[in-house]
Amino acid sequence: MASTGTSASHRKSAILVSPSTLEFIMTCEAQGGFVIEAAQAEEWANRILRASRPDATIVREHSARYGAAVVQMIQERLEQLSETDDLMCRAYERKSHKDPYSKYIIVTQSVTKHGIIRKGSQLFLDKEDFPVSGPIEERTKQILKDEGIEHSEYITTGSGGYD
Repeated sequence: MASTGTSASHRKSAILVSPSTLEFIMTCEAQGGFVIEAAQAEEWANRILRASRPDATIVREHSARYGAAVVQMIQERLEQLSETDDLMCRAYERKSHKDPYSKYIIVTQSVTKHGIIRKGSQLFLDKEDFPVSGPIEERTKQILKDEGIEHSEYITTGSGGYD
């Protein structure tokens, strides 16, 4: 099921190209993957860390550093487990920039679209541009299962110009 919205895994940016015509280079990105709850991601990250440093733990604090540490530990593990797929772990959802992340996403695919638009225009990814579940996702589900990680069904997130 496709989901659209603003999150850490959604990127939309604009760079001014021509001040005289107010044209911008616009970038939209959509990603597909599996969402895991923060508590489970944090436990997984600590388990990964303690495998190499038994006395270490990632201490929860209300800052981006904590989320970055969780992402880094999971990312390193994904790279060990999946030599052929470019899997990414990203912080996914939080209420405000002051709050810790409530979810993380294991990204299996990413699609980016660039375009030049005039001020006041929009650039959207079309429905057919969004990633769809395939063999990479099946391998990723097996990795998560082997690691004991519960996850959402495959979702897409990003900017889309459709209902």
